[in-house]
Amino acid sequence: MVAGRRPAVGSTPVNRCRLPVLLLAPGLAGCLATTPIQITDRSAFQPSARVSFQLSGDQETPSRPHDGVAFELGATGKSGSAGQSLAAGQPDVVLGDQTFTGPLQLTNQVDFRYYEGMFRARKFFNDALGIEALIGLGYTSLDLAVSAPGQRATEDRSRGGLAVGLGGVWRVLPSTSLQARWSGFASFDAIFFPNEPMTNTRVELHLVQALGRNAALRAGWTEWRLSSENSPNSDFKATLSGPALGFELMF
Repeated sequence: MVAGRRPAVGSTPVNRCRLPVLLLAPGLAGCLATTPIQITDRSAFQPSARVSFQLSGDQETPSRPHDGVAFELGATGKSGSAGQSLAAGQPDVVLGDQTFTGPLQLTNQVDFRYYEGMFRARKFFNDALGIEALIGLGYTSLDLAVSAPGQRATEDRSRGGLAVGLGGVWRVLPSTSLQARWSGFASFDAIFFPNEPMTNTRVELHLVQALGRNAALRAGWTEWRLSSENSPNSDFKATLSGPALGFELMF
């Protein structure tokens, strides 16, 4: 290039200035805002099953709540659905390989499954009242679907993670108890890395009736709060609550 001469438009120096913008474009695309997928379903029935194995403690009938340490295996699930309005100009909803742009009326659905294995320590202060603490591992599976006129998208989000819990037990009768429990789950990436975390919390209240020595029937109410991120797709948030019925084996 001759000294003092200005480069012609479209020559190499000008094109080179555009290169950083082109390199940043994919990253900026992943930062674009999206609208969360939301579900609130107050009539979601929850079945559940649990098996527990006494490891130490009082040598009482297994189906009667008592002091000691046990290992629990549990499985449960719910399905829920709700409508969601996406207004014109509102950030898109993105799920799977589909982008939903407002104005639209969306129908959101989730099939939720949860599996856990936890150590439980239970302590009674008298013949009636006791508390419990739990820690272990859990696995959450979310099958999500969003539909609108002429569009439908699905996505599976599954994570393993840490599970914890706290609860209380009131022995109303020798074979009947009222049990309340809060439990929480956080995926491993939510604990160790700020990368697409998945969390859920559960509050449950059950009347538990022993059925012989090694079984019990649980009936009551449960509420789940679910949260999942899967960038660059939309976040997912749900509240699922309703009647619950469970069966438990104890050894």
